[in-house]
Amino acid sequence: MLKVPVLLIAFNRPATTQQVLNAIALYQPTVLYVATDGARKNNESDEVKCKVVHELIDQWQINNPSVSIKKLYQQNNLGCGVGVSTAINWFFANEEMGIILEDDCLPNASFFIFCQTLLYQYKDDNRIMHIGGSNFIEPKMKVNNETYYFSIYPHIWGWASWRRAWSKYDFEMKRFEELVSLPEFRQYYNDEVFINTKNKSLDTWDAQWVYTMLINKGLSVLPYLSMVINLGYNENSGSHLSKVPKWYSEKVYELDNIISPEIIGQNSTLDKYVFNKVYKRGITYRLKKIIGKSIFKDS
Repeated sequence: MLKVPVLLIAFNRPATTQQVLNAIALYQPTVLYVATDGARKNNESDEVKCKVVHELIDQWQINNPSVSIKKLYQQNNLGCGVGVSTAINWFFANEEMGIILEDDCLPNASFFIFCQTLLYQYKDDNRIMHIGGSNFIEPKMKVNNETYYFSIYPHIWGWASWRRAWSKYDFEMKRFEELVSLPEFRQYYNDEVFINTKNKSLDTWDAQWVYTMLINKGLSVLPYLSMVINLGYNENSGSHLSKVPKWYSEKVYELDNIISPEIIGQNSTLDKYVFNKVYKRGITYRLKKIIGKSIFKDS
């Protein structure tokens, strides 16, 4: 089975970027795509840190000559919404499928094999739109020998997808009225984040990905046991909040093998648990710390 391309989305965090680059080096993808946003206006600290990030990438390229590397370096700061979505658009314009990592999402070795295996396995299954590497359920909730389950939540702390799925991405959420009428939307989401995204008072990209999946009735593959650590809680840059939520755990697990569920369909019990534990909370808390905590910021 061929290894798959990886997209690294970075900004102004050299320390975490180096850790993620080290993890990618162990996987040795076919191609590494690197997209970075430009420094914020009149922000000298950004300028210095963004330059260091680019130097780290140059050194990674020297140290990993067998990996082809493609770069998309923005000269100006595009911000969270346009910046990240532009990077992913670029990635899938060039690749049929691949893995996406932000510069503070540190995966273990199993994450890459998990994504690679399932990218090929569900390549032609239009029901599956997203593969996540993290989860917020308790390990004790794993009651069978299966490695993963199906969800409507597209967790993005390390994830993978296909061009066929991302091609449906709608940044403007043109069918917004249809979204808010969906029963599953009312049951599993608070509409405030989507309203604020729609009216442009919130600059993000991931609410639109959730919207895209809901409108198209897409499913996510989520592991029972997380394989990605979020390094961003200890960072003061980007668009993160510093407070670590009570439900978050840095414990990650390596996989011995990958066992698929016999039936493809939403595990509503686990989704409801995650909603009550995590997503039911306030808009800023939920968006910044659960799905969205995107790394590009324009202010």
